[in-house]
Amino acid sequence: LPGYVAVRWARRHNIPVVVSCRGSDMYPHARPRQWWLSRRRIIWALKHAQAVTSVSRQLAEEVSIITNNSVRTQVIHNGVEIPEPDSSPKLTPPAFACLENQTFLLVLGRLHRDKGLDLLIDALKLLRDQGKTLPLMVLAGDGREKERILQQINAHKLEDRVLCIGQVWDSKKAWLLSNCSFFVKPSRAEGLPNSVLEAMSYGKAVLATAVGGLPELLTSGEDGLLVEPDNPTALASGLQKMLNTDLSSYEQNARRVAQEHSMEKIAKLYLGLYQSVIER
Repeated sequence: LPGYVAVRWARRHNIPVVVSCRGSDMYPHARPRQWWLSRRRIIWALKHAQAVTSVSRQLAEEVSIITNNSVRTQVIHNGVEIPEPDSSPKLTPPAFACLENQTFLLVLGRLHRDKGLDLLIDALKLLRDQGKTLPLMVLAGDGREKERILQQINAHKLEDRVLCIGQVWDSKKAWLLSNCSFFVKPSRAEGLPNSVLEAMSYGKAVLATAVGGLPELLTSGEDGLLVEPDNPTALASGLQKMLNTDLSSYEQNARRVAQEHSMEKIAKLYLGLYQSVIER
C-alpha cells in the first residue's frame, strides 16, 4: 500500500516511480489482498508504476495473478553485506556467556505467526517425545507473538532448550551468526528473507521451509535443507537430519550464494533499472 501512495504522488509531480514487491501486502492471505479497496489500490499502483520489481519469482507470479498478466515484473533478490574475513567478534558478549562453548541453533527475525516459530517449538517437542537429545535453540527477535511463544515453550516444558533473547544488533548479531551450528527459518510465508542471506554470508547452512523465495536461494544437500511448510513433523525430521550431517561441506556453498547476492551486485541491478526508467 505505500506503493499506491508513492505512485499517486509521483504521477501528480510527473516523476517516474518504481514499485518493489517484497512480501507483506502481496501475500495471497494478507488482509490488503482480501479487502476490495486495498486490493484495487494495489492493482492500480502496479499498473501505473514505470517499473515493478519483486524479491522472488514467487512474488512476481503474484503480481501476474493480481493484475491478470498485465504487468511485467523484474526479479531482483535482496542483497547482503559480506563480512570481511576474520571479522567475527573474538570476545563473547557478556549477555551470551551462557552460550559460550555450547552447540546452539539460531532463529533470527520478527516474532510473527508467518515466521512459524510455533511450528518449530512443536517440532522440538516431537523430538523430545521420541527420546532425541535436543540442541539449544536461540530465538533472537521481538514481536507481537512473543507472549504466546513463551507460553507454548512453558507448556511443552522446553524452557531449558529454547532461549528467547530479544532483538540483537551489530556485534551481538555477528557473534550469534558466527557461533551457531546452523540457521533455522521455519516460515509459513516469506519474500526473500535477509536473515537467511546474512547467515549464509557467515558460511552457515540453513534449514528452511520451501516457501516464497527460499527455494531460489537454497539447494537441499548443498547449502542447507528445505522441508515442507506448516508441518512440525517435517521440521522435526529436518532438524534431526541436519544435526546428524557433517555441515562443513555446506560452508563454502553458503558463502558462494551470499557473494552472488552481495549488496554491490544487487545495487548495480537497481541502478541499471533506474537508468532504463529515466531513459524511457
